[in-house]
Amino acid sequence: MRRLATASVVLPLLVAAGCARHPAPTPTTTGARAALAGIGSRALTDRVAATYFIRSIDPDGDMVIDLVVFLKGQPGWTRDQGDWKFHTTAPVASSHYSIAGKPFRVDLDLTKDEAKVLDRTIQTSTANIVVVDGFGGETWQVSYTEHQDLRAPLEADPLVEFLNRSPALQRALDLVPPT
Repeated sequence: MRRLATASVVLPLLVAAGCARHPAPTPTTTGARAALAGIGSRALTDRVAATYFIRSIDPDGDMVIDLVVFLKGQPGWTRDQGDWKFHTTAPVASSHYSIAGKPFRVDLDLTKDEAKVLDRTIQTSTANIVVVDGFGGETWQVSYTEHQDLRAPLEADPLVEFLNRSPALQRALDLVPPT
């Protein structure tokens, strides 16, 4: 299948095709913890968005990500205007939103390899993908976590790569059609 440029186009095609799985790459050491290369945030569908912390681009040309937080909610919530601010400076990087006037923040402690999402502290060595459910509503909660090697080819859409690897994550985000 030819790769397309945006997740909003690719994701529905992958879901319709059953989201072919690919084996996760072999992990390698990325060295000492330092400031991040960047932080990304975007909508994937009208119900799912994501924010992610980019560690680096490794010498093999792979993007290395420390943490992905998928934000799942009511249909259409991703079209609402929000305000997003972020910083990548150690010791704690953050992705901070105001969505429909409500604050939402993810902190990644680069010295402790742990994230703070809502009221939970999450060790990224055991859970580096987090799903927060309830956007567009009054109550948000961590509804799912998993751990993957968050390494993806630079030319790929990393979020789609991670979704392809995990049918359980697809189910947690309601991206699998009912059978």
